[in-house]
Amino acid sequence: MIIVVHGDCVGKKTSQVFVFRLRRLVPNARFIQYAKDFGRQITGEHKGKFLKEDKLQIHIDWFTSNRITIRDGVNMEQSIWDLLQDYEVIHNDSQFYKWSGTKNLDKLNPRVEIKIEKFSLDIPK
Repeated sequence: MIIVVHGDCVGKKTSQVFVFRLRRLVPNARFIQYAKDFGRQITGEHKGKFLKEDKLQIHIDWFTSNRITIRDGVNMEQSIWDLLQDYEVIHNDSQFYKWSGTKNLDKLNPRVEIKIEKFSLDIPK
């Protein structure tokens, strides 16, 4: 399955604000907006394709509009995994047994291309 999410990816952990009255970190408005945009682009065809027991592999291609965002790949990866779980594309991000990704610069069309497949050990005979 291939999912393309348009817009600059926002990392969850670097987009947090400490709220003193709650005594905890909460996502800032930029991440909350990105999460909503992400959810709008996830359609019914993306949901429910994988069982809870499935082992998965994921490849993410980030196309970001600025060089600063390129440096924060691990944070963006974790954010995408969490959003895939929140919007029921996967059951749990612990299902990923293999992951890879590339970071690219595309000022005109920032996006994230996500490819998820069932994981298999292809051992040559």
